[in-house]
Amino acid sequence: MRRRNRCILYLVFLAMTAIPISCGKGKVPELEFRRNFQGPSWSVASLFPRPEKNDYLIFMLNSKGGSISIVESKAYNILARTGDYHKTNVLELGRAPFDLAILPDNSFIYITDVWRDKVRKLEVDNLTLEETELEFETALISAAKDQSGERSSGTALYFAEIPTDRLIKVDPAYDSVIAELPLPYTPTGMAVTPAGDKIVLTTVEGFLSSVDAKTMTLVQEPGLWLGGRPTRIAIDSAGKRAYVLNRDPSRMDIVDLDEMTADPEPIYFDFPVNNLAFSPDGKSIYLAGSEGLIYIYFVNMGRICGSYASEPMFFDSGPECDATLQEIKVKDCYIRNERWYVIYKERQDFWVVKGSKSGWQTAKAYTGQYYTTDLGQLSFIIKPGELHPSDDDQFYFFTDAGVDPVQVNQYPTGISIVPKSDKPEDGYLVFVSNTGSNTISVIWSNLQKVVWTLH
Repeated sequence: MRRRNRCILYLVFLAMTAIPISCGKGKVPELEFRRNFQGPSWSVASLFPRPEKNDYLIFMLNSKGGSISIVESKAYNILARTGDYHKTNVLELGRAPFDLAILPDNSFIYITDVWRDKVRKLEVDNLTLEETELEFETALISAAKDQSGERSSGTALYFAEIPTDRLIKVDPAYDSVIAELPLPYTPTGMAVTPAGDKIVLTTVEGFLSSVDAKTMTLVQEPGLWLGGRPTRIAIDSAGKRAYVLNRDPSRMDIVDLDEMTADPEPIYFDFPVNNLAFSPDGKSIYLAGSEGLIYIYFVNMGRICGSYASEPMFFDSGPECDATLQEIKVKDCYIRNERWYVIYKERQDFWVVKGSKSGWQTAKAYTGQYYTTDLGQLSFIIKPGELHPSDDDQFYFFTDAGVDPVQVNQYPTGISIVPKSDKPEDGYLVFVSNTGSNTISVIWSNLQKVVWTLH
């Protein structure tokens, strides 16, 4: 069973990092040897700005190029690329780079490969690459503070090796193994709380497991059952909530890590979501949809726009009065725990429809809701996608949040987010690696649209 699960996981990884390949005879064009990106996949950003330029570096694995690309956040200058004839500005890795993580002190980035190979580490300041004595195969990586007190470095690396179903803790000061934990199931995703006290894992079998980082023991075995195929994990800054992507069906589960309970209403999507990342202020989560859209989830409101393509319809079914509205067509975010207030302004002769901040929707809209207005109780039936004629009564619709998904390129995978400047009002930049088109899309949060594309 485990061998079968591993095979499935390998196929999923290959599919997620696949890029179009041109077929034909004759000499390959020179441009093929001068790509800046080749199957760019997972990425990380430097944690602190460089003093001399006050910018950040974005590091992107080239899953097909066997290297890492490095981009400056302000100038969009490419410091390292996939390769060329003379190997200029090329940082070569293994045959198929798999995952990477940056240490909390911003000193090194560690990189694993799909094949059994040496773990490589890249020094952030001088961009030099070296091999370690660590050797893993298809291992997920996370880095965090180390609260065990066993090592002087104060940081720890965690490797979840998929073929062997084990979790390995490493001291980066010596690149030596501190502890190992056999896992009951095959891991598919991993994240560590900011405080470094918990390691959270998803499994092929559909569980979310928590490991005590100090003792390297499972807190609950086998863990919280989510079902489906959970993958990537993002944890809030307080270490209280985990946001877990699932590919069957495509959704985002929200988990209370203290209670190890999941919100009964996940956020659903029409297409699989490849990755997710918190904004620097922790107020929103950016999600990479495989159809080429970046969704934005508002944490405090539980809102996400465009998680379904259909639009909810509001129908007035009573009570009978002179002022009636046959239809209100609302194109808005789907919301969790939403409350809609519908009021008819008799003197101005129009309807006011207002949505609350708390949000409602994660699945299809339900029917039979009742609302109290100045004209009495009204019943509204919500039917996504159905069209009916309206009597053209005037109305206003108000909502407090939500933006449309941002169109990027083919098969977005990696997401790295950095401040645009040292001024909070300038917002932040979202770097999205598009595996299918060998491009990087840059989104500016103040506009919520792509402002630059790197090829």
